[in-house]
Formats: sequence, structure tokens, C-alpha cells
Amino acid sequence: MPRALPAALLLPALVLASILTPAPSRASSATLLRESAIAAGLIGTAFALDGAVKRDGIDEGPGEVIEEPGEVVGAGQFVFGGTAVLGAFGLITGDREALHTAKDLAVALTATSAAVWALKYTTHRERPDGSNHYSFPSGHTAVAFAAASVIDKRYGGIAGWGAYTAAALAGEARIADNHHYLSDVVAGAVLGTVIGHLVAHAP
Repeated sequence: MPRALPAALLLPALVLASILTPAPSRASSATLLRESAIAAGLIGTAFALDGAVKRDGIDEGPGEVIEEPGEVVGAGQFVFGGTAVLGAFGLITGDREALHTAKDLAVALTATSAAVWALKYTTHRERPDGSNHYSFPSGHTAVAFAAASVIDKRYGGIAGWGAYTAAALAGEARIADNHHYLSDVVAGAVLGTVIGHLVAHAP
């Protein structure tokens, strides 16, 4: 049996997956087909590797430094609450950039959440910890990557890389806590990235 890989090693892979996921465009049918094939390939590869990735068991000790921030970043209270705070800041200060970003985030997060729950109810996949049948895809990962995609499209550079890294932490934490399989997390990352790019407006 192949040796299982710690979930923490997936952080660079998740960031890379978000970069490789093509931004939706109004290009030719051939281009759209190629983009869809790349996204499907990422998810398919993740399914094949589900058994090779194990829970880290890092709820205690140094690993908690990685896991806990990931749990926060992917939580609905954080992403939706942060969006509300940013929107309020934009309204109070008259900062149009902040306001537009908050609007894009709100639409992306709402659309992503709707898509996630539609898929959860449709696929009915049991979680690795057996707690319920809403494993696929990972909602925490999806909303984190949707937010990261909006931030990346509007600000780019270091802000974009930082947002994607934070989103990758959310995905790693879901595997480390035994709430999701690798394929759940990668599917959530792809879904959130695609919706975020579709919704966000470049400044």
C-alpha cells in the first residue's frame, strides 16, 4: 500500500490548482472546451489521489498553527462578515473601490454557496468522518477560493497570492480535520475560482 501523504503538503498544490484553473472567458468553443478539460482533469486527478492523502491529526502541537487559521478563513462568518464590513467601510468613507469589491464578493459568495449546496444535495457523498452525506464539494474551500479570485482579479499581485494561500489553508484544514476528501477540496477550489472570476470586475 502506498504511503499516505500528510494533508499539509497539499498547500502548494492547492495554490497551484487555483492558478491552473482557467478564468472563464468569451473565447472560442475550442478554448472553452480546453478550459473545461483542465478543470475536469484537476478534479479527476484529485479523486484518484483520495486514498493517498491522510488526515494529519494536527489538532494539537505545532500543526495547529496551520490548521486553525484555515478553519477561520473558510468559515461563513469570516468571509460573509468580512464582506459586510468592507461594504460598510465603503459606504461610510465613500471608497468606491472598497464598495465595488464588497459587491463582487457578495455576489460571488452567494452564487458559490448556492452551487455548493446544489451539488451536495445531488451527490450525497458521505464525509470521511461519517458525520453526514454532504461532503462533495467542500463549501469552506469553495467560498474561500471564490473570495480569493475576486481579490486577485481586483487587486492582483501580493494581495492575490495572499488570498489564494489563505484559501489553500482552508482546504488543508478541512482534510486535516477529516471533514473532506482531497477531491472535495479540489472541486471546491475549482468551483470557487471559476465563479469568482465570472463575477469579479477588473478595476
